[in-house]
Amino acid sequence: MGRPQLRADLSGHPPEDPRSAHESLTDRASIVLARLVIHLRGRWDRRSLLSMIGLLALGVFVARTVGESRRLTADLGPTEPVIVATRDLRPGQVVSSDQIAVIHWPRGLVPPGSTGSGVEVLGQVVRSPIAEGEAISMFRLGAGNFGLAPDQRALTLPLPLAPPPVAVGDPVALFGVGVTGGIDVSSDTSPFTTVEAVQITSGQVVALDDAGITVAIDAPAVRSVLEHLATGTVEVIVLP
Repeated sequence: MGRPQLRADLSGHPPEDPRSAHESLTDRASIVLARLVIHLRGRWDRRSLLSMIGLLALGVFVARTVGESRRLTADLGPTEPVIVATRDLRPGQVVSSDQIAVIHWPRGLVPPGSTGSGVEVLGQVVRSPIAEGEAISMFRLGAGNFGLAPDQRALTLPLPLAPPPVAVGDPVALFGVGVTGGIDVSSDTSPFTTVEAVQITSGQVVALDDAGITVAIDAPAVRSVLEHLATGTVEVIVLP
């Protein structure tokens, strides 16, 4: 990620880099602390001097924390609120206020489908497992229809022996795979088999568990998917 452009100062001076501002602020605080210790060493009793040192050390810590926050903002861009789970959530649970919290993530790292509004998730039913600390995606919630559009249907595909690396919210393509065979009567060759794969449709994963992968697809494609399941297999391919 490229370094963000720094705004020009109205005074005409070059803009100050947040990194250098953080470093200079911390250096100044450390110098002030050292000078005060030297100045007060012979004037205050030990307890008062230790208390003052503690307060000044706290000030240095705060300065470092503020500087680090500025550095992260400069590197990763502004942050935005994201709702995360404060405990593991299982399918069928209803989201309540004691199960969520709001944290601020860099905008470029916010997962797709996430929300910063607790109103949107409270009372929703969990459709696939959500781990503690994970951003709550609206794709994992729903009142029963997975948030489908009127022209969509949710179809659950059997989980293959080698499950594809998919997650809820991933765009996927569904391929029908079939095997045909026979004997070429025009030659003396042995019986042959042919594997054919054809893309049926594309969609989005809306639920995932140990039993299968549920994908939202366009309603007209449901029949074709079921036909391929009856005569062969349907493979799920993750799209970029």
